Amino acid sequence: SNLAKPSATAYFAGAVAALQKPGTPVATVSALLLVLRKAIPAASPAAVSARLNDLALAITGVLRNPDDEGLIKQSLSSLMAAADAVYGGGGRPNRKVLKPVFAFLGDQRSGIRHQAELTAMMIIKKAA
Repeated sequence: SNLAKPSATAYFAGAVAALQKPGTPVATVSALLLVLRKAIPAASPAAVSARLNDLALAITGVLRNPDDEGLIKQSLSSLMAAADAVYGGGGRPNRKVLKPVFAFLGDQRSGIRHQAELTAMMIIKKAA
């Protein structure tokens, strides 16, 4: 067949678009977040920058279900990877990325608090 092999950027864009759909089952959201974590470092920094607001909005939607510790940690990891990619491309992530991270810095669950701290520290170090 003469179909082009999908690129990491295509996977990234597709996962962001799918995450923005309300009512997606938790298992699907988890799988999409895994795709994001793998696609972001391999996608072009320009593409990640261009869709950063969409990604932050989608992740904020996922984080509205704060009971699932795994989803929260995956979401924070995705935001960290996206911020890293944007910095890697010479850009600067905006406050829409930081806001959901800061919301979990005081979380009672140590795993979530630790992931939020790691994410915030990476963003702040790279911003300096």
